[in-house]
Amino acid sequence: MVQILPQEPGLGGYLGEGLGQGLSSGLQYLLQAKIGEKQNRLAMQRDAAKQQAKEETLMRLLGPSQSFSEEEISGPQGSAMVEEESGPNERQILAASLADPNLGRLLQGQQESKIRQREKVAGREWDRAKDVFKRADERAEALPVKENALATMKDALVDGNLGFFSPDNIAEITGVEAFRTPKGAQFITSGKEFFLGSLKRAGARPNQWIEQQLLKMLPKIGRSPEANLTVVAALESELAIEEAYGDILQKLEEEDMSKFGHVKGNIGQRANKELRVFANAEQKKLEENLREIQGVTKKGVKMTDPDGNTYLVPKSDIKDAEKAGYKRKK
Repeated sequence: MVQILPQEPGLGGYLGEGLGQGLSSGLQYLLQAKIGEKQNRLAMQRDAAKQQAKEETLMRLLGPSQSFSEEEISGPQGSAMVEEESGPNERQILAASLADPNLGRLLQGQQESKIRQREKVAGREWDRAKDVFKRADERAEALPVKENALATMKDALVDGNLGFFSPDNIAEITGVEAFRTPKGAQFITSGKEFFLGSLKRAGARPNQWIEQQLLKMLPKIGRSPEANLTVVAALESELAIEEAYGDILQKLEEEDMSKFGHVKGNIGQRANKELRVFANAEQKKLEENLREIQGVTKKGVKMTDPDGNTYLVPKSDIKDAEKAGYKRKK
């Protein structure tokens, strides 16, 4: 019987077998490495997705926050943009930090950025408003002088001291030097500006009839009871408007600080807008006072009888009319 022995591989066979085993092992290693890399990548993606979902959930709960560029802050709507954007508060930052320290640091940075933005806006708004307060302080400093002048004028009227109303004396108590020269256009112009200056600063157009009365009465100061009463009435109106401006400005300042944390740059415009309404009403009151002064010193006083009818009662009959139930018309 012939026995067939396996053929011994040659050099080429041994080389092929060795390469086959090495290639298989190499491919298997590469495959495992690829699978591990993919698994790691998927795990990182899942972790990132979970983190993003957590941050998005917290951000929805905390509300949006936004940072503005320097150009946006400096623009015409910059102040409103920053004020409307509230940003995270301390409690929200603490809650976020407990949930995720990284998110807490992010919100803390947003809050600090918001504070810096608001400080820039506040500084810019104050640069616009500071001159308004400077002028208001100057006007407020002059009020005591005018108030004292008004009080002494009223005392002089009660005492019947017409000499008190000499132009030189009025110049002394009011500080308006032009009154020392009762002749010429300067006296008229300065006197009118002194008594109607507040109306003009408030943006109210002075009543022409009132201007005419002042122009007519200023040269008669100290010589005419009607002129003296006109000075007192005009000064009362001037003081009322000046004091109202200070009150309005203070009110708006408090409102701005409470709402925005700083004074708005347009506070002067807003104050003048409110003052204009007051000044127009005060001007009507001044006109009524001046017309009444004319009635008292010339023809009489407007009075209403018990039935509500209006009459012009001569000065000599005022007391009798009052006893009969007549009242001065306000």
